[in-house]
Amino acid sequence: MLIPWNELRRTSNMGLGVYATRNIPKGTITFVRDPFDMVFQSYDLISAPFVLVQEVLKLSYREPSGEFVLSWDNGKYMNHSCEANTLTTSYGFEIAVHDIAKGEEITDDYGLLNLDEPFHCLCNKPRCRRLITEPSQEDLVTWEAQIAPILATARSVPQPLEDLITWDHLSM
Repeated sequence: MLIPWNELRRTSNMGLGVYATRNIPKGTITFVRDPFDMVFQSYDLISAPFVLVQEVLKLSYREPSGEFVLSWDNGKYMNHSCEANTLTTSYGFEIAVHDIAKGEEITDDYGLLNLDEPFHCLCNKPRCRRLITEPSQEDLVTWEAQIAPILATARSVPQPLEDLITWDHLSM
């Protein structure tokens, strides 16, 4: 489930995007997989009509287990950015890595989402990587280092998705 403080809007270069409807503090959990999300295995897609498979591949993300997860809410419309304001964690949720202002697009770095194949980036950010691929070990270390101090302070900000996460396995 995507944080409820969002709305869907047209973007200038990517079609649709998700925008904050209020300020979202750094450390806020912004997305967590929930029971209403649809989960597909690779074998589910083999016999499905091509048009459905294309939509699942376009709008879902892939778990490390290989499952495709299609969010039931606007989460499926979050765009990639090489300077994303949320990042996925190894705890099964995404977290705001800096304050997100009301009206700002909520973005993620698809490089952490178990890509099947590289894609050309359209984010046009100053630090754009141009080609998004599976992360290197160095990338993973950098992302973990960025997320660790944010996780340590996550309990100090409002968590609208708190009922969907488990804090006890985090070292906070």
